[in-house]
Amino acid sequence: MAELLGRICTKIAGREGNRKAVIVDILKGNFVIIDGDVKRRKCNLAHLELSDKLLKIKKGISSEELKELLAKEGIDVAYNKKVKTKKEKPGSAANRIKPKQPVENENAKAKTKKTRAKQ
Repeated sequence: MAELLGRICTKIAGREGNRKAVIVDILKGNFVIIDGDVKRRKCNLAHLELSDKLLKIKKGISSEELKELLAKEGIDVAYNKKVKTKKEKPGSAANRIKPKQPVENENAKAKTKKTRAKQ
């Protein structure tokens, strides 16, 4: 399993399929931590297609260091790390329709009834 550390691979399953990654840590069982053109995450080895290319990295390398190393090696990895904005949930207070404010003045109520009757 030690020969997996630094191995360049392609993710073949999930929403990040067909994207390149590098194995940066080895976990128990059949799992590894990957980083690269994918979000840094735990991944099953069965979901990866390993290549013959191997980078010399230390265990748990940071994303910034890995990005610099890949650029130095001439390996094309897009690194699309987008910052997601916080979305409002459909039932949150920001999205609720506010009820109309009740009219406090009795004369104002009478005027609105009269104008509606004329129309």
